[in-house]
Amino acid sequence: MNHFTSLFASQFSILFCALLLNSAALVHGQITLDHDFSDWPGEEVIAAEGAPGATSMLVEAEVASDELRLFFRLKYEGLLGLDETSIPHGTTIAIDCDGDESTGVSVNSNSTNSGMGGADLIVQLFSRSATEYVNGIAYLLSLNDILLRPSPTYGDSEFELAIELSEVNITGESNDGTIRWTIYDTAGGQTIGLGGASHVLGSVPTAIVAKPIARDSAADVRVAFWNMNGRFDQSYARQAMERLLTATAPDVIGFSEVSDVSASYVAGYLDQWLPLVDEEGNPGAWHIEKNNYDLMVASRWPISQTFPAVNRQFPVVIDTEAIFGAPMLVTSSHLKCCDDPAGQRQEQADDYMSFLRDAMAVGGEFTLPPGSPIIYGGDLNMVGLGSSIRTLLTGDIEDEANFGPDFAPDWDGSTLTELAGVQTDHPMNYTWRNDNSEWAAGKLDYMIVHDAAVTVLADFAMETSSMPADRLAQFGLQSGDDLQSSDHYLIVTDFTINADVSDLPDDDGDGIPNVLDLCPTVSDPLQSDFNDDGIGDACQDSDGDGLSDFVELYLFSSDPSLLDSNGNGIDDASELLTDPSIVACLGDMNSDGLVSVTDLMIMLGAFGQICPD
Repeated sequence: MNHFTSLFASQFSILFCALLLNSAALVHGQITLDHDFSDWPGEEVIAAEGAPGATSMLVEAEVASDELRLFFRLKYEGLLGLDETSIPHGTTIAIDCDGDESTGVSVNSNSTNSGMGGADLIVQLFSRSATEYVNGIAYLLSLNDILLRPSPTYGDSEFELAIELSEVNITGESNDGTIRWTIYDTAGGQTIGLGGASHVLGSVPTAIVAKPIARDSAADVRVAFWNMNGRFDQSYARQAMERLLTATAPDVIGFSEVSDVSASYVAGYLDQWLPLVDEEGNPGAWHIEKNNYDLMVASRWPISQTFPAVNRQFPVVIDTEAIFGAPMLVTSSHLKCCDDPAGQRQEQADDYMSFLRDAMAVGGEFTLPPGSPIIYGGDLNMVGLGSSIRTLLTGDIEDEANFGPDFAPDWDGSTLTELAGVQTDHPMNYTWRNDNSEWAAGKLDYMIVHDAAVTVLADFAMETSSMPADRLAQFGLQSGDDLQSSDHYLIVTDFTINADVSDLPDDDGDGIPNVLDLCPTVSDPLQSDFNDDGIGDACQDSDGDGLSDFVELYLFSSDPSLLDSNGNGIDDASELLTDPSIVACLGDMNSDGLVSVTDLMIMLGAFGQICPD
């Protein structure tokens, strides 16, 4: 075999192995809890039985397991919060962990249903509790005691969750690895797996994670967000912070819960941990701005504008135009936490989207160049039914009276993209964890991007607890760094920037992208809108007289809001097109001294009008 053949064979072997690894993850159904259900095998799906009750919306469930975890996928008709009851439900999971009906207790039995015997573990999702039966003794547990992890954390109609096999001794030991399970709704009366459905443990391969931590070589920018839990002034926590930031080396960092320290205090540490050097080799300094709440943005590039008035969100403009062709808008956020009866979290989401709509519009109080990269992230506290995350992704503003109309929030007219943020060494995407809490670990920290302006190369959450020793040593980390530094994980994203406005759709060819164009199908570079209703004058006829608002305002000086501007009983279109005292040369509709195609187009605009007697 010659050198070329040997080299080709070697490269082919490497590629083939990589393809095998990727195909294992995609084809064989390895499951990652990331609010993406495409990796579920779809082989053990059971529909709910029983007439729908007044509150029950349970539709179906699917079960799977690998060497470490038992997984459930739950589907509902409609929206609910899995671990709370603002939408009433009583979802309960019962598991016969050893496959032996003589142990445990009987569950879900009534006059018409004998239920399932042998339940060793009963999980009540709606009350965030579990009961384990060992040798006839009941032990009350929290969801964290059994390492139950759900996704998503906010309300939805479909969820996936995992329970650690070892934490509750799920073995199926009396039945060759076969367990039994049932799911029922105590509020609505529906049941999935009536009498107990069987499942053989190990139905899917154990998920392979180990995401690359080193920066992608093609990345233009690495951005991170981190809720510091008020620990920046604690030396023990700061040691872990240093290791994590040194290992990830972001260019921009959005901090939250830093009300106890100043921008200069944080800059002093970043200058030590992540020293900057300019192109000439001279030492640089981090640029940090802080709002009047608990938010900061740190950047290796200068920050040219800040907007501290946005409620619990801190947008800043980073001066990257000379480098990437456009400035970058980065927003560090810390939305209202936890129970929110007054709807403050939704109000804050509406407030940001109102700011963003103005920033993306031509002639707003603050205007970004079209195609500028926009990154939004931080601790969004997305619990409850999740209306606020949907607003942040879709531009669907709930309180339009105070915050203005809905809009398409990406430069290409589409919705925004929520990044999965799966942990570096663990197949889940929760970013907050408190083992002593009644609440299961959840995804509270997010990164949302305008993918018309950026291409995401990598995104992850730094979870060191599951990281093997060789990986820890490679990056100078310690196993407890994730929770020593904060109760929130550091989330990181690499992306490239596409700041070329010519890549954005512009159907009418007037140089204004569709998403910004007040008249997307009528060429209108001026973008005038006399009544500020979001529809351009060139494509609106407010008074219905057959003349566009633009023609009336700028060619004939008539009132576009009145059918008959001068009140003489003749509508503007008929008068302006036929009265020689107004039109000096009949046919010269725009009074430019020339009868041209433009005049014809104006006349055609009035075609079909019924003239007065």
